[in-house]
Amino acid sequence: MRLHFKFLPYVFASALTASGTQFLSIPTSAEDLITFNSIWRSPSFLKKNLLGEELSVSYGNWFADFKSFDMKWRGNIVDQSSQLHFRYLGINDIELRPNKPTSDPLGYYSSYGLSLGASTAKRIGDSELGLTLKLIRMELYQYSTTGYAVDIGISRDINNNLSVTYSLLNIGSLKNLIDLEPSLPLRSIISSTYDHSFGEISLGIEKNSLVNDIIYSIGIKKDYQGLDFGLNYYNNQSFQNITSGFSIGIGIFTFNYAFLFGNQQLGTPQFLDIIIRIP
Repeated sequence: MRLHFKFLPYVFASALTASGTQFLSIPTSAEDLITFNSIWRSPSFLKKNLLGEELSVSYGNWFADFKSFDMKWRGNIVDQSSQLHFRYLGINDIELRPNKPTSDPLGYYSSYGLSLGASTAKRIGDSELGLTLKLIRMELYQYSTTGYAVDIGISRDINNNLSVTYSLLNIGSLKNLIDLEPSLPLRSIISSTYDHSFGEISLGIEKNSLVNDIIYSIGIKKDYQGLDFGLNYYNNQSFQNITSGFSIGIGIFTFNYAFLFGNQQLGTPQFLDIIIRIP
């Protein structure tokens, strides 16, 4: 193997430790882009989004042609609101080429992240406590790493219309990848939601350990004649994103569609969810 190829994995590993673990911060489904109060932001929202036992499958495209697949089961285990999930985010058919131009690549490789998790939530007085445990695997080129992460969240009702939530996400670690320790994107989020006659209005502030600036967000969700609409705006010094989508129920099925529009100029992420309520 030429020096160019020996050095290549270290370049990839360096990039992975800096940004690749951010797949844990990427929305898992259309639901995450529609509603501000999704489990993606706090496991304490689990009971808020649980309408009964259900199975959901989500597929989406993220920036730079990354593909997302997510499967969830939600229901009650020992009378506790619970969720089991599987998540994949990756890109395939990345070409491996030598230093000099060639008509055909030397080969192909893939890069992906997987997480397998379980969540639970419990009501205590005016507060909802949530906990998620995730097992993580990441692979890049010929190298891989595994680890774990924990999410915790608490939501408290101030009155019948106002609630405040704090969550700390991705507390954990990964094994070294080519002598480099990947950093998990530790997310600290404070948000508040007000149930208005016009809709559910939310405000949030997030600090991500792998993002330099604080992320500010505002969102609204409205139910109109059986359709749920959501619109959210995210902003910091580096980017501005708008997410929007809708949800419609037909019998035991619910279909969610959502998209993200941002100033990164790397495409327009889209997600589609199919949810089946289990009788």
